[in-house]
Amino acid sequence: KALQEVLPSDDPLDQPDFDPVAYINERFPTEQSLDGLDAFMAESKRSLQETETRLLEAVKVQATTASSAAKDLQAAKSAVAQLHGRVSDIRGKAEASETVVASICDAIRHLDTAKANLSTSIKALRDLQLYIIAIQSLSAAFEARDFARCNDALRSAQGYRAKFKPLEDAPKIKELGEKLGALERQLEFHLRNSTIGEMRPGQGGGMSEEQLREACLVVDALGPDVQARVRGKFVATQLEAYGTLFRRGTEDAVLERTERRFAFIRKLLESNERFFLHVFPRHWCVAQELCLEFCLRTHKELAHQLREEAGSLDVAVLVFVLQRTIEAEKDLTQRMRHLQAELDDDDDNLEFEPVASAAATRAPLPEYRYYGMIVSCFDAHMGQFVQHEDRMLERTVADNVAADTIAEDQLTLQSSQDLFLFIQESKRRAATFAQPNTLADLANVWLKHLVRYAELVREKIHSLSAGPGATGGPSPTSSTAGGNAAAAATDEQLAFLCAVVNSADYCRGAAEGLAEDLTKLLDGDIETLRHLFEEVPDAFVALSSAANARIVDALCHRLGQHVGELQTYLAQLGASNDHAHSHSDALDESPASVAMRQTYRDAVMLFARSLHPSCFPYLLNKTAATFVPKHWARAIYNPKTRHSDLTISQLRIDCNALERWLVAIPNDIVDGGSGGATGGSGAGASGSAGGGYGSAGRLQHHGVASAVGSNVAAASVLGVRQSGASDAPRVVLTAYGRTVKREVGYLAAALKVLQLPAGDAFVDLYYSVTAPERRSLADCGRLLELKGVKADDTRQLLALLRRHADVPREDAGSTLEPASRANMAASSSAAAAGGSP
Repeated sequence: KALQEVLPSDDPLDQPDFDPVAYINERFPTEQSLDGLDAFMAESKRSLQETETRLLEAVKVQATTASSAAKDLQAAKSAVAQLHGRVSDIRGKAEASETVVASICDAIRHLDTAKANLSTSIKALRDLQLYIIAIQSLSAAFEARDFARCNDALRSAQGYRAKFKPLEDAPKIKELGEKLGALERQLEFHLRNSTIGEMRPGQGGGMSEEQLREACLVVDALGPDVQARVRGKFVATQLEAYGTLFRRGTEDAVLERTERRFAFIRKLLESNERFFLHVFPRHWCVAQELCLEFCLRTHKELAHQLREEAGSLDVAVLVFVLQRTIEAEKDLTQRMRHLQAELDDDDDNLEFEPVASAAATRAPLPEYRYYGMIVSCFDAHMGQFVQHEDRMLERTVADNVAADTIAEDQLTLQSSQDLFLFIQESKRRAATFAQPNTLADLANVWLKHLVRYAELVREKIHSLSAGPGATGGPSPTSSTAGGNAAAAATDEQLAFLCAVVNSADYCRGAAEGLAEDLTKLLDGDIETLRHLFEEVPDAFVALSSAANARIVDALCHRLGQHVGELQTYLAQLGASNDHAHSHSDALDESPASVAMRQTYRDAVMLFARSLHPSCFPYLLNKTAATFVPKHWARAIYNPKTRHSDLTISQLRIDCNALERWLVAIPNDIVDGGSGGATGGSGAGASGSAGGGYGSAGRLQHHGVASAVGSNVAAASVLGVRQSGASDAPRVVLTAYGRTVKREVGYLAAALKVLQLPAGDAFVDLYYSVTAPERRSLADCGRLLELKGVKADDTRQLLALLRRHADVPREDAGSTLEPASRANMAASSSAAAAGGSP
């Protein structure tokens, strides 16, 4: 293996794991291969002889060179020993040289230290001499009251004192520091009590502006604490006259003369303006601090006066003083901004200042704002203002609601306009001086009275009652005659109710605008105004609903009288023996239906004169949804006598006419057709008055609506039609038309069913023509009852209707009310007797 590592070979004979048997078997694998055995043996012997020969030669060469190799090795060892000795000598010499260099460097360092100490001592002695000279110069300049020299000497001495700060415990340095401190205190005392601090308003104390400015620079050099004390003394001196003039207990100290306080500070600022601009350094903020101290003193004095006069304080005086105080705070803030701008542009303000100090004066200064500094003393007394507004608004609401009347040129209640005018004026007053808490309290007051106003108007609606002959006929006394007398109303009362509807719509929009304005004033505090967004709109929605319901009741009462006339006419028609003549009469619309149409036209014309276009469709829709199923349907379901084919035919004619004129009359009036011209004297009067409602007395947006954000225009339906303006609101009666067709369609289907005799075809026709939402066993049973079908037969016929899965499965027997059965029985007996019940 060792030979293999030194002399690598691929010969199998050289391998350490050589196997002769395997080698021979590999060379001679078959019997035929043994033919080359002799040649192989000869070659192997030849190779062995060559190897032995080469080994022998190598042994000879090694024996010859062995002695010379030993000699060479000995010579190398001797040379190495000599080299080691020389290296040791060199190392020793190097160590000796290093020692010499270190000693030389140490000596040099000692010399450098001595030189530095000597230089420092010389410089310190020179600075000490200059320090002494500066103190002496400062003392001499102070004695001569030469503030320019004082400023230079003081700053120089302060510089040397700072240099000797590490040596302040040395006796001489301590002595000089005490001398300088004493001189500084003398300078401060003189400047604070004899020069700057004692300057009277508008007077320089016998010194020129240049001398005063140099004195200010000395104060500036004495440090910020001295500067603040001197400035405070100046401010106190300037305000001495203020304290004397407005001393507590004097005539000028009362609240009514508060404005004189603000006149005093304005005059004081004007008299000292030249000093603020050309004497005092900009960064002292003397004028600003003077105003600040004035505000603090005034706040204290006004707070005292407010406490003293709390029991007898007049709200008008409180508001007046408050407004003047706010104006004064704004004026002071603006004056200081203007003064600051002038100082920033005035380079003369830096003429005598050192460069470092001049750079400091151009640094940003704090912005003085005086908003709220004085007026905050009124916060504890704003409750009196809120209570005053509460009382005034309460009295205004009560008086205006009680005095509300409707003129021909008026669409809304005057009280609603006056209410928001008052609130707007109150908000305008409060917005100028009130804090957020006061505004929130006022908002609650406005909220309370807005809701209270809606309640008072609702009470007035409920108190309305028709006088004798208010409806143009005898007052009905039963439901079958058109309702009770409490539902009746005169045209004037209907106009008033229409004005209530318009006013409720207007107030709701105005309240939303008020809430938006208050949200801005209160910085988005929605929680404080939550009631304005919830309770107030709900109150006026309830008011509008109550007024609409009262109008609908009154109109249904008028129309219901004609329904009673129709019932009487049908009873007479059914009892007539002249069937040919009766049938001829039934070919035309009944007189009661004609009268009903005229009454409805007059009422719609009144509504068109009195209602805003946004309110008009809703009222008509509510009227149709109430009158048709609850009043006109009485002619079908509550007849005075049992229906005959003739009466049913008459009802179908009137029902078709009902649908036509219910839809046509409002559309004719809105579109300017002949609806208003064919209504007789009443309609003509309405038409002539319509122009007045549309053109005069309109609530202008710039008066109230725009102030509170209301979007309610003051034009009636007729006014919009006659104005022809492109941006005028449109009256859309699509929903009303659908309501009329739906409700009248229910009745028309019932009449169509009643034309058939009772039987299977009756039930099948009922199911086919009746709207799915109207199909019921009760309704079909009622129609069978009107046909005079007995109860047992009714149950059998209703069983046919039960086969349809979409018909409700209630008990048919319960649908036949005992009262209805009694009425039918009475009607049958009366008909048999030949008279009407």
